[in-house]
Amino acid sequence: MVESWSKFKASEKIPAVWKYKCIVCGLVIEIQQKFIDMWSTFFSCPICHAGDEWWPKWPQDRVWEYLG
Repeated sequence: MVESWSKFKASEKIPAVWKYKCIVCGLVIEIQQKFIDMWSTFFSCPICHAGDEWWPKWPQDRVWEYLG
């Protein structure tokens, strides 16, 4: 079980089907089981690119927040 407001890095395993929010730009995504089956890890934010190698901080920063 995932606790509400848990934060995850862009390369971490997706723990549960639900909604996650980018802590940088606020984009909310809904992760469905078919996505977990295909890729199984989080990705950089498609809007602000938080979590990728060009991110102004570090790619290892936590990007996604579980909305529970």
